[in-house]
Amino acid sequence: MKRTDLIIVALIILLSLFLFRDYFLKKTVPFPSNLLVAFYQPFTTYSWEGYPNKPPNKPMGFDVLRIYYPTRKLAVDQMRAFHVPLWNPYAFSGNTLLGTYQSAVLYPLSFLFFLLPQ
Repeated sequence: MKRTDLIIVALIILLSLFLFRDYFLKKTVPFPSNLLVAFYQPFTTYSWEGYPNKPPNKPMGFDVLRIYYPTRKLAVDQMRAFHVPLWNPYAFSGNTLLGTYQSAVLYPLSFLFFLLPQ
């Protein structure tokens, strides 16, 4: 590798470490838990410090809470129990788990969810 390639790789690694510093230093998960109170009563009508009216409403970020994180956790739990995550019994009357992009079982970097604590 050239020297410029090594510098670029080092910058990407440093940027990743900076962005996820709370995970490595404080042992917190990058999870939008502030959205838990932003959508349910009585929290939507309360006034919070730092927010003049109510917590911000971010409907796009809510998919992480209801779809991506639970399906990925279910898939990882099934793989840890040495089962192939083929089926999600909790969605409707059952739904495929391996074939959905929400669970990301076949994504190359999903092994990190298998190795790291959730």
